[in-house]
Amino acid sequence: MSSDSVVKEQVLYRVLRVIMGAILLLFAFTQLIPAEPLEYRLVELGVANWSVAPWMLRIFIGIEMGLGLLLLLNIDPRKLVTKL
Repeated sequence: MSSDSVVKEQVLYRVLRVIMGAILLLFAFTQLIPAEPLEYRLVELGVANWSVAPWMLRIFIGIEMGLGLLLLLNIDPRKLVTKL
């Protein structure tokens, strides 16, 4: 591989990482505002009952936000967990 193709791969990786992180954050924020329909869907599918659905939904949204931030900030989750 030439150094030019390596640079192109690194740039592509960074661009895709930022796009994916932004998409995850956007989806997480849009799910926060009307949370009730998603809670209803969890109950309707039988995944959770009404007392657990709000907590479960917020946990999923938090994980989605966390992954989006990790991608945007270029933080390797394995290194972060090891340090914690």
